[in-house]
Amino acid sequence: MEWKYYKPKFEYEEIFQDTGWPWAGHKYFAYDLIRNVQPKVVVELGTHKGTSLWSFCQAVKDGKLDTELFAVDTWKGEEHAGFYGEEVFEEVKEIQKKYYGGLKLKLVRKTFDEALSEFDNDSIDILHIDGLHTYEAVKHDFENWDPKVKDDGIIIFHDVFINRDDFGVYKLWEELKKKYQTMEFHHSFGLGVLFKDGNKYKDFIKDEKNLQMKYSFSSEDRKNEEINNGFNVIHQKDTEIQQKEQAIQQKDSEIQQKDQTIQQKDSEIQQKDQTIQQKDDLLRQKESEIETMKSSKFWKMPEIFLKIKLFKKQIYHKPSKNILFISHDASRSGAPFVLLYFLRWLKKNTDIKFSVLLQNGGELEEEFKEVAPTYVWNMSLLNSGYPKIVYYLIKYTGLRKIASRNRLSRLIKKDKFDLVFANSVASSESIIGIKNMANIPVINFVHELENAIADCCGIDTFKKASRFVDYYIGSSSPVIENLERNHDIPKDKIELVHDYIPASEFFKDKDSYNNTELKEELNIPQDAFVVGASGTLEWRKGIDLYPQIASIVGRKSSVPVYFIWIGGNKSSGEYGKVVQDLQKMKLKNKVFFVDYKIDYFSMIDAFILPSREDSYPLVCLQAAAFQKPIICFDLAGGMSGFVDQDCGFVVPHLDVEKMAEKIVFLAQHRDIVSKFGKNAAKKVLERHDVEKVSKKLLEIINKISL
Repeated sequence: MEWKYYKPKFEYEEIFQDTGWPWAGHKYFAYDLIRNVQPKVVVELGTHKGTSLWSFCQAVKDGKLDTELFAVDTWKGEEHAGFYGEEVFEEVKEIQKKYYGGLKLKLVRKTFDEALSEFDNDSIDILHIDGLHTYEAVKHDFENWDPKVKDDGIIIFHDVFINRDDFGVYKLWEELKKKYQTMEFHHSFGLGVLFKDGNKYKDFIKDEKNLQMKYSFSSEDRKNEEINNGFNVIHQKDTEIQQKEQAIQQKDSEIQQKDQTIQQKDSEIQQKDQTIQQKDDLLRQKESEIETMKSSKFWKMPEIFLKIKLFKKQIYHKPSKNILFISHDASRSGAPFVLLYFLRWLKKNTDIKFSVLLQNGGELEEEFKEVAPTYVWNMSLLNSGYPKIVYYLIKYTGLRKIASRNRLSRLIKKDKFDLVFANSVASSESIIGIKNMANIPVINFVHELENAIADCCGIDTFKKASRFVDYYIGSSSPVIENLERNHDIPKDKIELVHDYIPASEFFKDKDSYNNTELKEELNIPQDAFVVGASGTLEWRKGIDLYPQIASIVGRKSSVPVYFIWIGGNKSSGEYGKVVQDLQKMKLKNKVFFVDYKIDYFSMIDAFILPSREDSYPLVCLQAAAFQKPIICFDLAGGMSGFVDQDCGFVVPHLDVEKMAEKIVFLAQHRDIVSKFGKNAAKKVLERHDVEKVSKKLLEIINKISL
């Protein structure tokens, strides 16, 4: 190959002046490499502001090459490059649109692992790796992406001569030099060029010394040019300084004039002060006369009447509102907890009067009664003192429903509620019943997606109840999208309010639990990595996927990993099937199902959400408050938006292999666990604490109950 040298003009520099950026010293080589090799596919892992990417693009544009370019980055930063905001990605898009809009350039906003599936093996001509620079990270990137590069392809590494802190590219580069034909440049922190087929580029490789001198001098020439430009700028600035000094002299003259004016005003102010002093003396004299009058018997009588009036007002003072809150039950699950947290806040911070209607009882029933008068619609009759014949007569003839409706009717008439707040779609029957008795505004707080709506109350019942609902609150964006798409709820009748927890309380107590004892109770080694999950034991929550994930992790992890599922009704049929699977897979001593206890969230190292459909589960927020990273499926609900790329991992829907891989990765990288966990705790404290979210709910209540 006859290597040609070019003298390009980099158009992107009009927006992004990359002088001083580490990659700027290699941009001429990058340009010439593309022009000489003329690759079909170029992929860059780690773009940031884009010096290397724009060098590739300029070469493709100038050479009119039919090259596809891919830039893979999250554009959020990492430990070595630093973290940054959305403004960096906006600048990258601006440069692409303005200068390289006609190229086949795709910005892939994903992690390197997530983008891997978008490229076939043996499809890439030139690969540039410039992501996280630890030895483990860059080796992971090379081993994952090497199969994607053609057998005669080229792989470029930056920072191959940085040997400090936890930078490890140099270490991998020394290993690769023993296996492949390579070329390297020593300036600008070092650039390593690996040729998978050394014979194809042997003449080019032999000329390494000349190339090193040429591109090193090109970098220095560019710096000298920038220095000369700097001198020109200095001369311009000197001229501007002279002009500014003249302007300052003019301003000094104006200031002297203003000083004279101020002196005149000061004199006027002194005169006004004297007048004010005279008025103050007159006021004090009048106040003395008033005090003399107040001490008289004539003056005291109106004061007594005023106190009586205020006392009567306190006696007959009515609360600002009277609200009926409805919960489908008092079970120890997400929706009842959300309501209970809000009611505690409401009682503490407002004078609103409220009552609670439970369609069914449960473990939290007594806690609801501590907050407000609480009524249970479907009361138990078997132990109520009735003869058994009366019990069966009521149960099987429909008299029970009639009795429940009568109780509800008496409650509605007696308390004259201003608003009904129905928590969960499972309260749909109550909404229908109440609206048939009285015309009261109704708010429905929806936590469920479509499958859950069908399970909780039935689609037909929900649609019937929707005719009586004045306003909806959705706990996540997918919930709102489902209400609009499948149930024709207008946008102006729905508002997004994410679910919440007493996050600050959980965070404050996170270090007070005895994790050593908890592990000993379950016979889990103290140094083991523990993965948690939580929720009802049903198909929708992905309980059947749990053994599969545990099995894959057991095969792939070099670190001991244990699994616990926190809470859930063990009498469910799905639980029995899973236990059988665990026995057959010989995982009974690695996977545990425990009763709900908040202590377990402290013991685990990471939390997974294997749900097929889950709008915005509280258990994930609880795990986040305890500084635990979260792994969840995409397209399963709103939690992927919370996790994003800074609190854990979002893997493809129902891809148990990927979820297991991420567990293994975290088990081997405790520093990443800590970083993700801290980010999760910060996010839940800022966005999902009951103290902050409750104010939003109160605003909606005030708006609808006017």
